[in-house]
Amino acid sequence: MESQVKIRRLPETDLARIAPLTREEKRYELEQVRFFRPPLSYVPFRDRFHDIFNVQFDLLPSVLATSWKKIRSEIVESSKSEEEALANLRVARGLYGYCAKHQLVCRQRNFLPMTLGTGLKVELWHHLIVIRDGVLVVPFIDPRRSKGLNKLGRQFALSLMSHRIRDTDPDLYEARMGIFRFHPKNEKLYVPKLYTDEDIDIFDANYVDEMIDETYQIWQNVLEDRAEEARRAGGDSGPLI
Repeated sequence: MESQVKIRRLPETDLARIAPLTREEKRYELEQVRFFRPPLSYVPFRDRFHDIFNVQFDLLPSVLATSWKKIRSEIVESSKSEEEALANLRVARGLYGYCAKHQLVCRQRNFLPMTLGTGLKVELWHHLIVIRDGVLVVPFIDPRRSKGLNKLGRQFALSLMSHRIRDTDPDLYEARMGIFRFHPKNEKLYVPKLYTDEDIDIFDANYVDEMIDETYQIWQNVLEDRAEEARRAGGDSGPLI
């Protein structure tokens, strides 16, 4: 019987940290995933990626680097609270400094999303190519303070990136897949660390697909159980829709 509950797309970071877990662990973690307005968002930071990385566009004149003063002002202006501004500024400042220190060159590059059988899409990457020390890196940036990507989550994410990007684009066969995670240096600065797929065991492509399918099957069950609980709490004994 087809489910009467519409499945909701999991945030990419949650999918990556949950998918490689055991079935029992998946169920527990998915039960903790709730959709509500968080106390803060990293949208102000994400909206400044092009300025922070000083992204260059092919066939167009080189773009001058945006000053940190301007980036800081725009993040503060678009943040909804002082707490949100601080959270965004400390990771943005860290990444801006990292780009300058390592003299990163960055270009825009669009990648197709992974489309699941349910029609949902997965994009565990940004549409950028970073060049560091002559090596191409396709990045995913994870600024979360909690429930971010641990070692196993990064292994899953880098495996998915490798199969969906490197294996399908001959131009990127020698590129590295990379994840930026942030670590506190002080209250106002979180320093990024780049983790790549160079020294990890890549999960088999079929195994990655199986992990995603199982995660979404369990997620569907969790959503159905929540809908049933809500129906009962409301005193409705009729159908879910």
